[in-house]
Amino acid sequence: MRKLFRDLWGEKESWTLQAADLTEQIKPLSNPARGWYQIYTFQAEAEPDLQELAYCLDMTQTLALVFFDIGFYRDLELDADCLRRMKEILRFFADNHKDIILRVAYDHQGRALELEPFTFERVLRHMEQLGEVLAEFPHEILVWQGLLLGNWGEMHTSRFLTREKLLQLADMLYHEKSPHTFAAVRKPAYYRMLRGDRIGGMGLFDDGIFGSGSDLGTFGTYTKEAAGWEEAWCRGEELAFLEEMCRRAVNGGEAVYGEEYTEKLSGEQMTDDLRRMHIAYLNSRHDVRILDLWKKCPYQGQGPWAGRSLYDYIGAHLGYRFRVREVLLSPVKGVRKGMCRVEIEFENCGFGNLCQEAELYLEWTEAEGRYRRQRLDCDLREADSGGRVRIACAIQGCECTLYLAARRKWDGASIWFANVSDGAGRVILGSLCRQER
Repeated sequence: MRKLFRDLWGEKESWTLQAADLTEQIKPLSNPARGWYQIYTFQAEAEPDLQELAYCLDMTQTLALVFFDIGFYRDLELDADCLRRMKEILRFFADNHKDIILRVAYDHQGRALELEPFTFERVLRHMEQLGEVLAEFPHEILVWQGLLLGNWGEMHTSRFLTREKLLQLADMLYHEKSPHTFAAVRKPAYYRMLRGDRIGGMGLFDDGIFGSGSDLGTFGTYTKEAAGWEEAWCRGEELAFLEEMCRRAVNGGEAVYGEEYTEKLSGEQMTDDLRRMHIAYLNSRHDVRILDLWKKCPYQGQGPWAGRSLYDYIGAHLGYRFRVREVLLSPVKGVRKGMCRVEIEFENCGFGNLCQEAELYLEWTEAEGRYRRQRLDCDLREADSGGRVRIACAIQGCECTLYLAARRKWDGASIWFANVSDGAGRVILGSLCRQER
C-alpha cells in the first residue's frame, strides 16, 4: 500500500529547473504597435505608384503614418476612385506588416484656412464616407489621428474648431471606427472636451514634444483650477493627467528641438517625461536636431543601457517592453505524480502599456517529440509601465526546455521579450531536469 501511494503522489522523483540567463538584452525588438515610424503622404486624387513606394519602406519599422491629403475634395464628395485608392494604399502597408497610424486632412502645407471646405456639412459628410475605409481595416489601422481639421491635420488654425463641431465629428468617428482602432487628438484639453473616457481608446498625438515648455501649445500655462476642465493646463498638471489617461490608449507623436527649452533638459528629464506620457511611437525623421542630440548623448542610468546613446534607450523603450526577471519551480503534491508548479515574474520596463489583446503561453517539447503549450491566465494589457506581474501554472514534469511566448491575438504577431530568445521570439526560461531521490 505504501508503494502505491508513492507511485500516485510522486514521492520517488522530483524535478529541478536549470534557469537560463535572464539578463536583459539591448538588441532592438521588432514588436508590433510601438516604435519609430515614418510619414508617407498621398494626394487622395492621384493614383499611387506602389512599386516605387515599396523601395521607400523601412522594413525595420513596424509602424507607418499614412497621411491622405483630401484638399482636392473640399467642394466634392469622396468619389469611388478616391476611396478605392485609399484602400489600395492601406492594403499595401498592411500586406507589408505595418501597423497603420492614419491621418486624413485637407492640408499638409500649413494652409488649412485656404483648403478646408466652406461648410462644416461637407466635413461631416467626408467623415461619414471615410467610415467605409475604416470598416475595411478594423485591426490594421492602429490609430486614427485628428478630426480632419487644421494645418497638417493638427487641430489648430481652422474655422471649425468649436466645441459643438468637434463633438459632432468625434461622435461620428466613434460610430464609424472599429473598437480595435484607437483615436488620438492633438491636446489633452481636446480629450477632456470630447469626453475621451466615454469614447474609449482615445489618446494623444503630441507633435511638439520638447519644442517648448508647452510642447508648442499642447499644454497651457494656468493650473487646472484656474483654467477649467476643458482648457489647457500647465505642464506638470497635464503630465499627471496623461500619466493616467494614456495607460489604456496609444500615445505618440514627434520630438522637436526647441533651442530655448530643449537645451535646458537633461536626458533623465526627457526620458521621465516620455515615460509619464506613455509614449509608444515617435517620428524617426523629424526633428533631426533633437534626434542627433539624443544620438550624441549617453544614457546616464544604471544597468545594461549605461553608456549607450539616449537615442538607443528611447527607441527601445517606446511603448511596452517586457522582460522576464525570475522563474521558479516547485512540486505540486497531492495531485498527480511529477506535477510541477512554474512561477514566472516579468516586468514592463517600457514607457507605455501594450494596448492590444495578446495571449501568453508556456511552451515545451517532450522527449517523445510532442509539442506542448499551455495558455497562461494573464492579460498583458494590465502589465503597467514600470510594474511587475507574477503568474503561475502547473505542468507534468518531463525533460525539456521551457519557453515563454507572447503573440498578438488578432494576427498572431510575435511579441518579443527583452531576454535571450529563440528564432521564433520565445523566451528561453530554462531546462527542466529529473532529480532522482
